[in-house]
Amino acid sequence: MKSIVEQEGDYVITLKKNQLSLYARVEELFKQAIRQEFSGFTHTAYSTQKENNHGRSEIRHHLMLSDIQELIDPDNKWEKLHSIGLIESVRIVKGKTKE
Repeated sequence: MKSIVEQEGDYVITLKKNQLSLYARVEELFKQAIRQEFSGFTHTAYSTQKENNHGRSEIRHHLMLSDIQELIDPDNKWEKLHSIGLIESVRIVKGKTKE
């Protein structure tokens, strides 16, 4: 990532649970934002719904929190960390919900 930032580029990464402390901070920040109904947070949220044949449909909820560098990474280990995103997918198959 350092070379990307040095060349004035942007990056997107996938955060997995093996990044224990960062994952925990991001997870807690999303929970806090939702509990506070996003008061004090810069956020974008939307949902999409896709209808399929054979009794299936899928709903995706997209949420992005911006201006979070100080909250997530106060030591600036992740240069240019501006936003974090969350996608929740819910499938409905023959009337039964699967997350």
